[in-house]
Amino acid sequence: MEQQPSLGARVHHRRAILGLTLRDLARRANIGSPSFVLYIENGSRIPSPAVARRLAIALSDDPSLYEAWARLLGRTSPRAALAAAQRILEEQSAAPLDVISLVDAPPRTACLRVPVIAAGADPGTGLRPECPVFETLRIPWSLLPANTSLPYAAPLEGDWASRVPELAGRGLALLVRDHAWPEPRSIHAVRMEGGVRLARVLWNGRALLVLPAPGADDFEVLHAQGDSPAPLLAGRPIRILER
Repeated sequence: MEQQPSLGARVHHRRAILGLTLRDLARRANIGSPSFVLYIENGSRIPSPAVARRLAIALSDDPSLYEAWARLLGRTSPRAALAAAQRILEEQSAAPLDVISLVDAPPRTACLRVPVIAAGADPGTGLRPECPVFETLRIPWSLLPANTSLPYAAPLEGDWASRVPELAGRGLALLVRDHAWPEPRSIHAVRMEGGVRLARVLWNGRALLVLPAPGADDFEVLHAQGDSPAPLLAGRPIRILER
């Protein structure tokens, strides 16, 4: 399972670039113990915003970004978490989804059969969707990324896509249920509001932070039962299908 980028990973990366030991960084950042720096790097301790700022300055990095990570990972109000999340998103850029035209698909090629379900329906966790399937598409393997697992498709319409309005009305979303941990700003199908919604999300180690559409303020915090967001996620879109 691929781990998401984190504050600890960034601290470790910057320290390695600068050739600093744990003791060097602790001294520069006025942190009493080198072991505390190690705990921050491996994610077992969360620095305060003030400590995070000193780390950033010691590493010649962006203090406001480090402070935002510390606020997001620490115990904070939803409003403060949203402000921190928005600052982190300024640092991240979401790659646009590739578009597949099924009309132009190469003929006589090996295909994957992909079930189509209703917008906002929950596909479940089985090999086949556990909700009604309205049709089955035949998509050439040559048009799909490697290791496509447990795929399904749903139309980009209605409330299902309201948090990602740039995708709304663009055809069908092709999703996979590979349970990859969400990277900052990544779009996922999230189990919430009694159904499934597409949204950009952040995972802070304890809760899934569901971001609103641009200009909206319906920020949601979904608390996980364990140390993984997988039960809250119903898949992630990897392609847009046009036909």
